[in-house]
Amino acid sequence: MKRTPLLFLFSIFILIIVGCGKKETITAPFSEDSIAVFTTADKERDQLSTDDQKELHRVFTWLNRDVVDLLRENGFKTVLLEDMKSYSSSMGPLFIINVEFFNPGVTASLPQGRMGNPVSSLDLSYKLLDERGALLTEWHDGAHSIKGGTYCARTLNRRAVEKITEFFQSR
Repeated sequence: MKRTPLLFLFSIFILIIVGCGKKETITAPFSEDSIAVFTTADKERDQLSTDDQKELHRVFTWLNRDVVDLLRENGFKTVLLEDMKSYSSSMGPLFIINVEFFNPGVTASLPQGRMGNPVSSLDLSYKLLDERGALLTEWHDGAHSIKGGTYCARTLNRRAVEKITEFFQSR
């Protein structure tokens, strides 16, 4: 009769010590690699109205924070640059994101529902340069969403980080 409770306690003790199953450990493939990120939207900002510029600034700020977080989650030591002058080759490769086109969709000046749900869109161009400034890869990408510009930025950031990770793994 005492055997069942003892076996049960012994089993719980073993499970606590050993664990309940195989634990997956996520290892960052590039723990020693670092990358500098510079984003710009100067050309597009000049073509937008004041309200749209405010929305672009909000999306742009969110895009910067999100791409840095995603790169860090994928094992990169990431530095966000305020301007190109602050870049040095010791920071690693330079990842440049340029806003080519931005449509905010719904803004404060246009009530939602009156004209339907205008679609937000964001088109970006990317360049990845090595420490010497040589072009490693470049591409263009775009996304559209009825939920807003940050949803576009999130989609584009995920795709860009996947592309960068694949590029460095294939080297």
